[in-house]
Amino acid sequence: MVDSKIANMTAVELSEQYNSGTLSPVTVTEAMLERINRLNPKINAFHHVETDSALKFACDAEKRWRNKNDSIVAI
Repeated sequence: MVDSKIANMTAVELSEQYNSGTLSPVTVTEAMLERINRLNPKINAFHHVETDSALKFACDAEKRWRNKNDSIVAI
């Protein structure tokens, strides 16, 4: 999936994609990090990006989604 499409998804849409297995927190995070790396030289929006931390938190979130231990409710 193209990162611009992911970047424009709502939280509800992302939640639906996670539930269906089409996307995961890790794939979304990777897409957004790639987008930051591609666009930031032009727009200079970020001074420092915590790539490792972002991926660690995404892995943790993905485990919760897989285990259904997360209490996120789509509205």
